[in-house]
Amino acid sequence: MRPWLASLFFVGIFSIHPEELKGVWKISETKILFLSETELETTKGKGTRATGKIDFGSKTSRIEIDLTDFRTPNKLQTSHMQENYLETDSFPSAIWEGQLLEWNPKERKGILEGNLNLHGVTKSKVRIPFQGKDTKEGIETLSEFVVDLRDHKIEIPKLLILKLNPEIKIKATFVWQKEN
Repeated sequence: MRPWLASLFFVGIFSIHPEELKGVWKISETKILFLSETELETTKGKGTRATGKIDFGSKTSRIEIDLTDFRTPNKLQTSHMQENYLETDSFPSAIWEGQLLEWNPKERKGILEGNLNLHGVTKSKVRIPFQGKDTKEGIETLSEFVVDLRDHKIEIPKLLILKLNPEIKIKATFVWQKEN
């Protein structure tokens, strides 16, 4: 078989596989890492609870993240984060709703754009790029973006302004499974 014909054959096979990404997919596993870095202090933490769906037909998506699950290695720091900043008693979830703005099924890359509601305040036109890969469980996506606490009226006390960066780096990994 000629090399160009073999290449065409393999491209044809792999271009069929992305067609499986139709319909509705739901989150089955979650890992969210967050990071605040200043010259004086680095705060890291994670969360593992979220629900969500993406519909490749209507190009819509909704993700709800359980903020009461967010933890840092320091129990006191976790308590302050949940009680004083995120106020998880009143605002237990962050909710993202929007559209699949771009999607390249072959490269498993896309961009979501929508509204992020955090702390009872919605910021519109939030863009979240993501990269996906096939796994035995489904599709795993990785997104890296920044959430500015000031956009959601989360105030940092003046005493902590040098220890807590209002721009929080987020690294979210979700495993998606096709909904039956």
